[in-house]
Amino acid sequence: MFDATGFTGEQHPIERRHRRRQRTYLHATLVVLADGVSGDCTIRNLSEAGARLDLIEPAFFANGSVVVVTKTGAAHEVDLVWRRGHEAGVRFDSTHDLNRGGPTHWGLVHRLWIESRPR
Repeated sequence: MFDATGFTGEQHPIERRHRRRQRTYLHATLVVLADGVSGDCTIRNLSEAGARLDLIEPAFFANGSVVVVTKTGAAHEVDLVWRRGHEAGVRFDSTHDLNRGGPTHWGLVHRLWIESRPR
């Protein structure tokens, strides 16, 4: 019989997030503004407050980086909350719609999005 502990008898981890995340599979670009470095990533879980990313190049990441959802142009300035190998949990500090331009100092971010978005 299935109960709250599952089939193994182990307790499920306590959910610490205040908002539920939706499972996704969104292509995105991670841009480290301070270094002008960028790389592809995949958004696996998404909420209003943050996301779980699969990083192709896990070696680079800095607080104040920007995650751009290629399909929609949503650009999230993020801070790293946790990291495990190729995965990272991030919190959104601010969100901008690149369809409307975004901050003026994000020229690189906007250019990378224009080049990678679906046509």
